[in-house]
Amino acid sequence: MGTFLRARRRLADALAASLIDPLTGLYSERGPQQWAAQLGARAIRNHEPFACVVVMSNTASTPGATGMPVSAALSYLADVCRVQSRKSDVVGYVGESRFAILAPDTNGPGARQFIGRLQKALEMGSSAGEVDPRLGLHAGYCAVSDFSSAGVDVAEVVRRAESALDYVHLQGLGGRPISFDELPLN
Repeated sequence: MGTFLRARRRLADALAASLIDPLTGLYSERGPQQWAAQLGARAIRNHEPFACVVVMSNTASTPGATGMPVSAALSYLADVCRVQSRKSDVVGYVGESRFAILAPDTNGPGARQFIGRLQKALEMGSSAGEVDPRLGLHAGYCAVSDFSSAGVDVAEVVRRAESALDYVHLQGLGGRPISFDELPLN
C-alpha cells in the first residue's frame, strides 16, 4: 500500500509541475508564467503593444445552467480559445474555469476583436447544435500600447485582466468585455 501511495504522490507532483493541463490540453498556469518573461522582454525591446485577455464561460458562475456538464463546456471553450488565437498567442488554463491568453503585439482594439471572435465562435457553435445556446462568455482584458513605457510587467497585466473579468462577473455584465482601464476607481 505504501508503494502505491508514494506513486500517487509522485504522479500528483508531476502533474502539478507540468506545463500542460491534462483536462484542456492547453498550457497549465505554469505555461504562461514561463512564456511571460520572454514575451514581455520582446515587447519592451521592440516598444510593442501587449495584451492579456482572461475569459470564462457562464457555466463557471452557475454550474449546470446550460444543461452541459461543466467539463464539456470547459473543453469546448478550450477548443474555441485554441482555434481563435494566433500562433504567437499563449493560451493557458489558469483554473476556476478561466483561460488567460497572452497576446503580444496586441493593443486594446485588437484584444476586443479577439474577444469578439471568441463570442462569434461560441454563437456559431450553438447555432450548429455543437454546444448549448445558453453557453456564454465573460471576458476581461488589459492592453498597453507600448509595453516599454507602461511601467508594468506581464504578471501585472495578467492580474489586471483578471480584475476586469472579476468585475464583469460580479456586476453581471454578461457578454460585454471590460478593459481594466474601464474599471471604476475605488
